[in-house]
Amino acid sequence: MHNTFTQISRQAIKKSVFLAVFLSISFIVYCQDSDEQKLSPKQIEQNLKNDIKQQNADIKGKVAEIKNQQKKIDTNKKTQAANKGKIGEAKKSLNKCNSDAAKLFNSGKGASKKENVPIGKKEVSDKLVQVYGKDLEYLITSSNLQTITREAPIIGNDAEIKKKMDAMKVYFEAKSLLVAKYNEAQINDAVKKLQAIEPQTTSVKSLTGVLEKYKENNDKLTELVKVIIDIDKKYLAIDEDTQIAKQNKLFPEIYRFIGENSFNFVDYPYLSDIMNDIILKKKDVNYEIADFLKKF
Repeated sequence: MHNTFTQISRQAIKKSVFLAVFLSISFIVYCQDSDEQKLSPKQIEQNLKNDIKQQNADIKGKVAEIKNQQKKIDTNKKTQAANKGKIGEAKKSLNKCNSDAAKLFNSGKGASKKENVPIGKKEVSDKLVQVYGKDLEYLITSSNLQTITREAPIIGNDAEIKKKMDAMKVYFEAKSLLVAKYNEAQINDAVKKLQAIEPQTTSVKSLTGVLEKYKENNDKLTELVKVIIDIDKKYLAIDEDTQIAKQNKLFPEIYRFIGENSFNFVDYPYLSDIMNDIILKKKDVNYEIADFLKKF
C-alpha cells in the first residue's frame, strides 16, 4: 500500500536537514560601528578573536544539534526498514484477497456467476478481517486513508474491525491538516476526535500533540515573516556594503527563530515549505516574501 504521507515526511526531513545545515554554515560578518573604529588595532584584533571564539563555540553547538537530528533520522530509517517486512506481509495478504476475490467472482464452475458473487464477498471479507485483526498501531503505520476507504464496505458488520477502521480514518484525516494552511476549527475538531480514540496508541498521541501546537508554531513563523518583511522595506542590497548590512540584519533573525523554537519541521510539512522558501534569502537577500503573509 502506497502511503502518500510517508513521501511528505521524507521531503520534510530533507528540508529540515537543509535548514539546519544552512544555519551551521551561514557566514558571520563582523561589522564595526563608529565607537569600535576609535579602538586601537590591538583592541580591535582582540575583539575579533573573542568574537571568533564565541562564534566557533556556537557553531560547535549547532553541529552537535545537526548530529543529533541525523541520529534520529537514521533511527527512523532503521525502524522503517524493520517494518518493511511487516508491511510487505500485509500487502501480500491484501493482494491475495483481491486475487482470490477475482477468481471467485469470475468463476463459473459448478455454479452460476450470480451464485458465486455472495460467496466471493464473504471470502474477501473473511480475509480482510484477518488483516485488520492486528493492533491499531500496526495498521496505522502500514496503511493509508485510500486503502481503508476502499476496503471498509467489504468488511461487513464486524464491530471491532469497524471501530479500528473508523479510528484510522480519523487519524489520517487529522494528519492531512498538517499539509494545509492552519484552520483553527478543523484542528480543534481533529484533536477532539483523536482524543476519543481507544486505545491511545503511540502514533495517535504523537499526532494529537503535534496538532495542539500547530497554532503556536504557525503564529511564531508568521511573526518571523513580518520581521523579515520589515527588514526588506528598510534595506535594499545594491552593492557589497549594503549586501553585508542587510545580511547582518536578516540572518540573526532567522538564527534566533531556530534557536528559540524547538519544534520539528518534519511534523509540519506546510510550515516547512514556507521556511524553505525563506531560506532562499541566503542566496538572494532581496528575495521577495511580502506575499508570504497570505500563506497564514
